[in-house]
Amino acid sequence: MYSNSKKSSSYYFQKTLNGIIADIPPAEKRSILLILFEHIFSINAADIMANNTLQVSENDDYKLHTFIQRINQYEPVQYILGYAYFKDLKLCVSPHVLIPRPETEELVNIIISENLHSAPEHVLDVGTGSGAIAIALKQYFANSTIHACDVSTEALQTAIANAQNLSMDISFAQIDILQKTLYSYPKFDIIVSNPPYVLESEKINIHSNVLDYEPNIALFVPDSEPLKYYEHILINLAPYMKITTQIYFEINPLTAHLFDDLGIKYRYTTHYYRDINDKIRFVKLKKINRD
Repeated sequence: MYSNSKKSSSYYFQKTLNGIIADIPPAEKRSILLILFEHIFSINAADIMANNTLQVSENDDYKLHTFIQRINQYEPVQYILGYAYFKDLKLCVSPHVLIPRPETEELVNIIISENLHSAPEHVLDVGTGSGAIAIALKQYFANSTIHACDVSTEALQTAIANAQNLSMDISFAQIDILQKTLYSYPKFDIIVSNPPYVLESEKINIHSNVLDYEPNIALFVPDSEPLKYYEHILINLAPYMKITTQIYFEINPLTAHLFDDLGIKYRYTTHYYRDINDKIRFVKLKKINRD
Protein backbone atom coordinates (compact mmCIF):
# COMPACT_ATOMS: atom_id res chain seq x y z
CA MET A 1 0.00 0.00 0.00
CA TYR A 2 1.39 3.41 -0.89
CA SER A 3 0.11 6.95 -1.02
CA ASN A 4 0.36 9.58 -3.72
CA SER A 5 1.87 12.99 -3.14
CA LYS A 6 1.55 16.13 -5.23
CA LYS A 7 4.82 17.64 -6.41
CA SER A 8 5.85 20.63 -8.42
CA SER A 9 7.04 19.03 -11.66
CA SER A 10 9.77 21.62 -12.32
CA TYR A 11 11.11 21.46 -8.75
CA TYR A 12 11.00 17.65 -8.71
CA PHE A 13 12.71 17.53 -12.10
CA GLN A 14 15.49 19.90 -11.02
CA LYS A 15 15.99 18.09 -7.72
CA THR A 16 16.31 14.77 -9.54
CA LEU A 17 18.60 16.33 -12.14
CA ASN A 18 20.94 17.44 -9.35
CA GLY A 19 21.12 13.79 -8.27
CA ILE A 20 22.74 12.77 -11.56
CA ILE A 21 26.35 12.99 -10.47
CA ALA A 22 27.89 11.00 -13.33
CA ASP A 23 30.28 12.95 -15.54
CA ILE A 24 27.76 13.49 -18.32
CA PRO A 25 27.30 16.72 -20.33
CA PRO A 26 24.47 18.85 -18.85
CA ALA A 27 22.33 18.72 -22.01
CA GLU A 28 22.61 14.94 -22.09
CA LYS A 29 21.66 14.70 -18.40
CA ARG A 30 18.55 16.73 -19.07
CA SER A 31 17.67 14.63 -22.11
CA ILE A 32 18.06 11.41 -20.12
CA LEU A 33 15.89 12.69 -17.30
CA LEU A 34 13.19 13.84 -19.71
CA ILE A 35 13.08 10.29 -21.10
CA LEU A 36 12.70 8.89 -17.58
CA PHE A 37 9.98 11.38 -16.62
CA GLU A 38 8.02 10.61 -19.77
CA HIS A 39 8.39 6.87 -19.13
CA ILE A 40 7.38 6.96 -15.46
CA PHE A 41 4.99 9.92 -15.25
CA SER A 42 3.85 10.40 -18.89
CA ILE A 43 4.98 14.02 -18.68
CA ASN A 44 7.04 15.92 -21.24
CA ALA A 45 9.32 18.96 -21.32
CA ALA A 46 6.42 21.36 -22.00
CA ASP A 47 4.55 20.04 -18.96
CA ILE A 48 7.63 20.55 -16.80
CA MET A 49 8.22 24.08 -18.12
CA ALA A 50 4.56 24.85 -17.32
CA ASN A 51 5.21 23.44 -13.83
CA ASN A 52 2.23 21.13 -14.02
CA THR A 53 1.53 19.25 -10.81
CA LEU A 54 2.75 15.67 -10.59
CA GLN A 55 1.05 12.86 -8.72
CA VAL A 56 3.99 10.82 -7.46
CA SER A 57 3.52 7.51 -5.72
CA GLU A 58 6.09 5.98 -3.42
CA ASN A 59 6.58 3.29 -6.03
CA ASP A 60 7.23 5.86 -8.77
CA ASP A 61 9.63 7.77 -6.55
CA TYR A 62 11.53 4.57 -5.74
CA LYS A 63 11.63 3.54 -9.41
CA LEU A 64 13.03 6.92 -10.43
CA HIS A 65 15.63 6.80 -7.63
CA THR A 66 16.71 3.31 -8.77
CA PHE A 67 17.00 4.43 -12.39
CA ILE A 68 19.14 7.43 -11.36
CA GLN A 69 21.48 5.11 -9.48
CA ARG A 70 21.95 3.11 -12.68
CA ILE A 71 22.48 6.29 -14.71
CA ASN A 72 25.20 7.26 -12.24
CA GLN A 73 26.89 3.96 -13.13
CA TYR A 74 26.79 5.14 -16.78
CA GLU A 75 24.26 2.51 -17.84
CA PRO A 76 22.47 3.77 -20.98
CA VAL A 77 18.91 4.86 -20.35
CA GLN A 78 17.74 2.77 -23.32
CA TYR A 79 18.99 -0.42 -21.66
CA ILE A 80 17.43 0.62 -18.35
CA LEU A 81 14.03 1.04 -19.98
CA GLY A 82 14.52 -1.80 -22.47
CA TYR A 83 13.59 0.16 -25.56
CA ALA A 84 14.76 2.88 -27.94
CA TYR A 85 13.20 4.81 -30.79
CA PHE A 86 14.43 4.63 -34.38
CA LYS A 87 12.58 6.44 -37.16
CA ASP A 88 9.66 6.78 -34.70
CA LEU A 89 9.60 3.00 -34.24
CA LYS A 90 9.74 1.69 -30.68
CA LEU A 91 12.33 -1.11 -30.59
CA CYS A 92 13.29 -3.44 -27.77
CA VAL A 93 17.00 -3.20 -26.95
CA SER A 94 19.31 -5.03 -24.59
CA PRO A 95 23.07 -5.22 -24.00
CA HIS A 96 23.14 -7.86 -26.77
CA VAL A 97 22.48 -5.19 -29.41
CA LEU A 98 23.74 -1.69 -30.12
CA ILE A 99 21.47 1.19 -29.29
CA PRO A 100 20.27 2.61 -32.64
CA ARG A 101 22.00 5.90 -33.47
CA PRO A 102 20.73 9.07 -35.18
CA GLU A 103 23.50 8.65 -37.77
CA THR A 104 22.03 5.31 -38.78
CA GLU A 105 18.66 7.00 -39.22
CA GLU A 106 20.45 9.27 -41.71
CA LEU A 107 21.65 6.20 -43.60
CA VAL A 108 18.10 4.87 -43.81
CA ASN A 109 16.90 8.28 -44.99
CA ILE A 110 19.45 8.25 -47.81
CA ILE A 111 18.33 4.80 -48.98
CA ILE A 112 14.67 5.79 -48.85
CA SER A 113 15.15 9.09 -50.68
CA GLU A 114 17.19 7.47 -53.47
CA ASN A 115 14.91 4.47 -53.99
CA LEU A 116 11.38 5.45 -52.96
CA HIS A 117 10.18 5.93 -56.55
CA SER A 118 11.65 2.63 -57.73
CA ALA A 119 11.24 0.37 -54.74
CA PRO A 120 13.75 -2.51 -54.59
CA GLU A 121 12.52 -6.07 -54.92
CA HIS A 122 15.07 -7.62 -52.54
CA VAL A 123 17.03 -5.93 -49.74
CA LEU A 124 19.59 -7.37 -47.31
CA ASP A 125 20.63 -5.83 -43.98
CA VAL A 126 23.94 -7.36 -42.83
CA GLY A 127 24.60 -7.30 -39.07
CA THR A 128 21.04 -6.30 -38.25
CA GLY A 129 21.40 -6.10 -34.44
CA SER A 130 18.05 -4.87 -33.12
CA GLY A 131 16.64 -5.02 -36.65
CA ALA A 132 16.40 -1.23 -36.79
CA ILE A 133 17.52 -0.75 -40.40
CA ALA A 134 15.57 -3.69 -41.81
CA ILE A 135 12.36 -2.76 -39.98
CA ALA A 136 12.60 0.91 -40.92
CA LEU A 137 13.13 0.03 -44.58
CA LYS A 138 10.20 -2.38 -44.52
CA GLN A 139 8.02 0.45 -43.24
CA TYR A 140 8.76 2.44 -46.40
CA PHE A 141 9.24 -0.42 -48.86
CA ALA A 142 6.18 -2.41 -47.88
CA ASN A 143 6.18 -4.50 -51.07
CA SER A 144 9.90 -5.30 -50.95
CA THR A 145 11.27 -8.56 -49.56
CA ILE A 146 13.56 -7.58 -46.70
CA HIS A 147 16.21 -9.99 -45.45
CA ALA A 148 18.38 -9.45 -42.37
CA CYS A 149 21.21 -11.44 -40.85
CA ASP A 150 23.46 -11.39 -37.79
CA VAL A 151 26.06 -13.67 -36.24
CA SER A 152 24.59 -13.26 -32.73
CA THR A 153 21.76 -15.53 -31.60
CA GLU A 154 20.68 -13.02 -28.95
CA ALA A 155 20.68 -10.15 -31.43
CA LEU A 156 18.51 -12.13 -33.84
CA GLN A 157 16.06 -12.97 -31.06
CA THR A 158 15.74 -9.25 -30.34
CA ALA A 159 15.35 -8.36 -34.03
CA ILE A 160 12.73 -11.05 -34.59
CA ALA A 161 10.76 -9.86 -31.54
CA ASN A 162 10.88 -6.27 -32.80
CA ALA A 163 9.66 -7.25 -36.25
CA GLN A 164 6.83 -9.28 -34.76
CA ASN A 165 5.84 -6.51 -32.35
CA LEU A 166 5.61 -4.08 -35.27
CA SER A 167 3.97 -6.58 -37.63
CA MET A 168 6.83 -6.36 -40.12
CA ASP A 169 7.40 -9.38 -42.35
CA ILE A 170 11.18 -9.79 -42.50
CA SER A 171 13.26 -12.89 -43.23
CA PHE A 172 16.01 -13.37 -40.61
CA ALA A 173 19.01 -15.70 -40.73
CA GLN A 174 22.03 -16.39 -38.53
CA ILE A 175 25.09 -15.79 -40.69
CA ASP A 176 28.73 -15.04 -40.00
CA ILE A 177 29.60 -12.77 -42.89
CA LEU A 178 33.31 -13.43 -42.28
CA GLN A 179 32.79 -17.03 -43.39
CA LYS A 180 32.30 -17.96 -47.05
CA THR A 181 29.07 -19.93 -47.09
CA LEU A 182 26.35 -20.67 -49.62
CA TYR A 183 23.13 -18.94 -48.58
CA SER A 184 19.60 -19.45 -49.82
CA TYR A 185 19.39 -15.90 -51.05
CA PRO A 186 18.13 -14.18 -54.20
CA LYS A 187 20.10 -11.49 -55.99
CA PHE A 188 19.70 -8.24 -54.09
CA ASP A 189 18.88 -4.79 -55.37
CA ILE A 190 20.18 -3.20 -52.16
CA ILE A 191 22.63 -4.42 -49.54
CA VAL A 192 23.07 -2.27 -46.45
CA SER A 193 25.31 -2.68 -43.43
CA ASN A 194 26.40 -0.82 -40.34
CA PRO A 195 29.14 -3.25 -39.32
CA PRO A 196 31.76 -2.91 -36.55
CA TYR A 197 34.04 -0.06 -37.57
CA VAL A 198 35.43 1.61 -34.44
CA LEU A 199 39.20 1.10 -34.25
CA GLU A 200 40.63 -0.63 -31.18
CA SER A 201 42.88 2.39 -30.70
CA GLU A 202 39.79 4.58 -30.29
CA LYS A 203 38.75 2.78 -27.10
CA ILE A 204 40.67 5.30 -25.03
CA ASN A 205 38.19 7.98 -26.11
CA ILE A 206 35.02 5.90 -25.77
CA HIS A 207 32.72 6.81 -22.87
CA SER A 208 31.86 4.24 -20.19
CA ASN A 209 28.19 4.13 -21.18
CA VAL A 210 29.29 2.61 -24.53
CA LEU A 211 32.46 0.73 -23.60
CA ASP A 212 31.09 -0.96 -20.48
CA TYR A 213 27.57 -1.75 -21.66
CA GLU A 214 27.23 -2.05 -25.43
CA PRO A 215 28.42 -5.24 -27.18
CA ASN A 216 32.07 -4.79 -28.12
CA ILE A 217 31.71 -7.41 -30.87
CA ALA A 218 29.38 -5.02 -32.69
CA LEU A 219 31.67 -2.02 -32.26
CA PHE A 220 35.36 -2.68 -32.68
CA VAL A 221 37.76 -3.81 -35.37
CA PRO A 222 41.55 -4.23 -35.23
CA ASP A 223 43.53 -1.22 -36.42
CA SER A 224 45.32 -3.60 -38.77
CA GLU A 225 42.02 -4.64 -40.47
CA PRO A 226 39.75 -1.59 -40.38
CA LEU A 227 37.65 -2.65 -43.39
CA LYS A 228 37.51 -6.39 -42.81
CA TYR A 229 33.72 -6.58 -42.53
CA TYR A 230 33.17 -4.43 -45.61
CA GLU A 231 35.60 -6.50 -47.65
CA HIS A 232 34.03 -9.80 -46.59
CA ILE A 233 30.61 -8.47 -47.53
CA LEU A 234 31.87 -7.63 -51.02
CA ILE A 235 33.57 -11.03 -51.38
CA ASN A 236 31.08 -13.40 -49.74
CA LEU A 237 27.92 -11.76 -51.06
CA ALA A 238 29.22 -11.31 -54.61
CA PRO A 239 27.11 -14.26 -55.93
CA TYR A 240 23.99 -12.46 -54.69
CA MET A 241 24.62 -9.16 -56.42
CA LYS A 242 23.34 -7.85 -59.72
CA ILE A 243 25.37 -5.48 -61.87
CA THR A 244 22.93 -2.81 -60.61
CA THR A 245 23.09 -3.70 -56.91
CA GLN A 246 23.56 -0.70 -54.64
CA ILE A 247 25.61 -1.25 -51.48
CA TYR A 248 25.19 1.26 -48.67
CA PHE A 249 27.61 1.29 -45.73
CA GLU A 250 27.86 3.30 -42.55
CA ILE A 251 31.57 3.96 -42.06
CA ASN A 252 34.14 5.40 -39.70
CA PRO A 253 35.17 8.92 -40.81
CA LEU A 254 38.73 8.06 -39.76
CA THR A 255 38.94 5.29 -42.35
CA ALA A 256 36.78 6.82 -45.10
CA HIS A 257 39.87 7.47 -47.23
CA LEU A 258 40.41 3.70 -47.57
CA PHE A 259 37.19 3.02 -49.46
CA ASP A 260 38.41 4.37 -52.78
CA ASP A 261 41.13 1.70 -52.82
CA LEU A 262 38.58 -0.92 -51.78
CA GLY A 263 36.37 0.16 -54.66
CA ILE A 264 39.25 -0.04 -57.13
CA LYS A 265 40.23 -3.49 -55.85
CA TYR A 266 36.76 -4.96 -56.38
CA ARG A 267 35.69 -2.70 -59.28
CA TYR A 268 33.12 -0.50 -57.57
CA THR A 269 32.43 3.21 -57.82
CA THR A 270 32.25 5.03 -54.49
CA HIS A 271 29.96 7.89 -53.54
CA TYR A 272 30.25 9.49 -50.10
CA TYR A 273 27.73 11.23 -47.86
CA ARG A 274 28.29 13.45 -44.84
CA ASP A 275 26.31 13.17 -41.62
CA ILE A 276 24.63 15.98 -39.70
CA ASN A 277 27.99 16.79 -38.07
CA ASP A 278 29.62 17.19 -41.51
CA LYS A 279 31.66 14.00 -41.14
CA ILE A 280 31.99 11.48 -43.98
CA ARG A 281 29.80 8.75 -42.48
CA PHE A 282 28.28 6.81 -45.39
CA VAL A 283 29.37 5.41 -48.72
CA LYS A 284 27.46 3.86 -51.62
CA LEU A 285 29.22 1.33 -53.84
CA LYS A 286 28.02 0.35 -57.30
CA LYS A 287 29.61 -2.18 -59.61
CA ILE A 288 31.58 -0.73 -62.50
CA ASN A 289 29.92 -1.90 -65.71
CA ARG A 290 32.46 -4.17 -67.38
CA ASP A 291 30.99 -3.32 -70.77
